Amino acid sequence: MKKFLLLVLIIFSTGIVLYFIPITQGKTYIIKSNFDNTLSSLNKPANWEKWHPFVRTLSAKDFKTFQCMRDSLTHSFRFLNSPDSMVVKAINPLLYNVEQYNERSISSYAYQIIPSSSTNSITIRTIEKVPLLSYLFALPGENKGNESVLALKAFLENEKAFYGYNIQIEKVRDTVFAVTTLTISQNDLFKTLPKEFSRIDTYIKEKNLIQKNFASVSYNPTGDSLELILGIPVNKFATGNKDIKCVNIPKGRMLTGNYRGKFGEREKIYETFRKYTHDHYLEDVG
Repeated sequence: MKKFLLLVLIIFSTGIVLYFIPITQGKTYIIKSNFDNTLSSLNKPANWEKWHPFVRTLSAKDFKTFQCMRDSLTHSFRFLNSPDSMVVKAINPLLYNVEQYNERSISSYAYQIIPSSSTNSITIRTIEKVPLLSYLFALPGENKGNESVLALKAFLENEKAFYGYNIQIEKVRDTVFAVTTLTISQNDLFKTLPKEFSRIDTYIKEKNLIQKNFASVSYNPTGDSLELILGIPVNKFATGNKDIKCVNIPKGRMLTGNYRGKFGEREKIYETFRKYTHDHYLEDVG
């Protein structure tokens, strides 16, 4: 009996010793995203709220008391929701130390961005201090660095999550449009559109054409005015009539996305389109 108790004591004491012996482990991850997007996800505090699991739980607990405090002298920022908190210190633009605190545990790890020659992928290495016991037996609740970098990977590789819109590249389906062009005051936009599209509808009927898809509006703001191109896709080409005519649109690909919000704030999705084309090395041709 004494031998058994001694054995239990030895095992228990060994477990305690192993738990309090820290070791540093590292693991690398390939993320299908470019360098700029990966860097912006780490060096801007507001972006951590979009992907980091612990920060997201802080804001979800009580958004009214959740704060992000930034120290510009050391380029560090803290996410607070007492008694839980997380401190991020940017050692340099490519290395970020993280200390994560809650009522039950403390985690310490780092992210290291490793630039590569690839334009569409980036390598991130996690460096984490864990108890030797956890390293040997893979105890649950540890490896917070690996857990969080997987969340970053999922965020960056999900285009709807990262860009905020369900952007897709589609083939141009409509290649013939009945169009009219005009310049108007910005204040007259909404009363002008129904009248002009009614005129195009009349042209389509006169030419025995068939509308194939949604009407479109292209605009170019010039001071207080708008240069408009209004068009309706039709089934075939026809001769022009006064200031309405048919035009051919080149076949190719186009970006599409759904925007829901205020009309005056629609520029947000166009800005996202421009970033998407830049990130994916596409050329804007129209």
